[in-house]
Amino acid sequence: MTPQLRPRLRLVNNGDLDALLNLAHQSGHGLTSLAADRDSLAERIEKSRSGKSRLFVLEEPENQRVVGSSGITCQVGIGEPWYSYRKETLTHHSQGLGITHNVEVLHRKLFYNGPTEVGTLFLSPSARGGGTGRFLSLARFLYVAQFPDQFQPEVFAEMRGVSDAAGRSPFWDAVGRHFYTLDYSDADFRSAHDKQFIAELMPRHPIYLTLLPDAATSVVGKAHPDTQPALHLLMQEGFQHGDLVDIFDAGPIVTCPTQQIRTVRDSRIWRWTTDVPADANELWMIGNTRDTFLATFAPARPEGDTLQIPHDVAATLDLESGEPIRAVRLRPDYNNES
Repeated sequence: MTPQLRPRLRLVNNGDLDALLNLAHQSGHGLTSLAADRDSLAERIEKSRSGKSRLFVLEEPENQRVVGSSGITCQVGIGEPWYSYRKETLTHHSQGLGITHNVEVLHRKLFYNGPTEVGTLFLSPSARGGGTGRFLSLARFLYVAQFPDQFQPEVFAEMRGVSDAAGRSPFWDAVGRHFYTLDYSDADFRSAHDKQFIAELMPRHPIYLTLLPDAATSVVGKAHPDTQPALHLLMQEGFQHGDLVDIFDAGPIVTCPTQQIRTVRDSRIWRWTTDVPADANELWMIGNTRDTFLATFAPARPEGDTLQIPHDVAATLDLESGEPIRAVRLRPDYNNES
C-alpha cells in the first residue's frame, strides 16, 4: 500500500506562478508582499531563484497543490534604503515654569545593508490546523540553520499594523495620506516594488505623537488582530519588540539575533531510521540538507544521535539511506500551545 505523503515545504520555482496568484487572491488586504499581481509575483520568484531572497511554497505531494507560502529577504537595504520609524521619548523642560514634559516622537530611520527579514506568510484556510501554520512559518528558520551564510546576524519581522476590514489604516490617515496623497493599500503595494517615492515624499522631521488623533496614536506599535498568532509564534522563538515601527501603518517590528532564534539554535544534524514507535506523538520539523531543500513535520522520537521518523517522511523528503537530516521539535519544550 502506498503511504500517504505529508505536506512539504520547498523552494518556489517558475511553475508555481499560477498557484501563488491563487494564494494571493485568497490573502485579501494587508499582505502586500503577496499581492495578486502576476508581474510582481513573477519578480518574487526570480528574486528567490537568484538568491536575493528565499520564497517557499507548501505543497501536497500527491497532487502538487500549493496551499501556502512563506519567505525570507536575505538582506534589506541593498541598492536602496529600507525605511521605518524609530519611536523615542523626548524630555522638554522649562526651568522658569518648573514644568517637565516627556513627549513621544517618531524619527525617520533608514537602513542600508540591513538585517534579514521574514515575511510573506500565508496558508490557505483549507490547509490550516494541526500545526501546519506553525510549520510553514518556522521551517524558514530550519533553512536558515542549514544555510547560515545566506543570511545576516539579525532577523526582523514587520508585523501587519491595525487596519479595518476595508484596508483603511488610522495611522496612515493621520500621517501618510497628507504627504503621499495615496490610499494606504496603494502606497504599501507600491513600496514593495519601488521605494524611491518614500524618500521623495516621506516627512523628514520628527512626528510628535501628541499632535495626532487618538485613533492614530493608539495603534502605534500594535499588530492587526489577524496577525497576533504569528506575532505570538515569533515571540516564542525569541523575537522581541524594539523601538521600530512600520512607516505606513505603524505596526510593530520585532527582532532577534539569528543564532538565538529557537529553531536555528536548537536544530541539529541527525541520523535517521524509520522504526518510530507507535506511541511517538511529539511533532518535529524535519528537513533534508541539500540545496534543493525539502522539509515536513511529523511525530518522531530521538534515540541517541538517531531520530526515529515515520517511513512516509523519508518518502516525502526523497531521503536516501544514510543521508543526514536536520530536525528540531516543532514546539518549544516549555510550551505546548497550538
